Amino acid sequence: MASQTEENYLKALLHLVNEQGEISVTELSKRLKISSPTANSMIKKLAVKGWVNYKKYKPFDRIMIQFIMWITKGSTDKNTKIEYTNWEKVKAFAIRLTTF
Repeated sequence: MASQTEENYLKALLHLVNEQGEISVTELSKRLKISSPTANSMIKKLAVKGWVNYKKYKPFDRIMIQFIMWITKGSTDKNTKIEYTNWEKVKAFAIRLTTF
């Protein structure tokens, strides 16, 4: 069961997904009028529960990912956003939360 705070985050995530299709922690923090570190902390908690996919890579990992993308002819631009979160599951969960 999600706490009220977790529900608020998930609802904000759902709204942002519907508006923009993808989400950054910065956008989420602006939406909720909180600091980015606070939003980042909650996103990590939601990820542990399996409700969102979030991974912060160490510098070596980022370089290796960029190298692999270069080998496979993918984007090596550090600003490229690649979406891994299953937003349909997030939407379904948020809808279930709103039915309480």
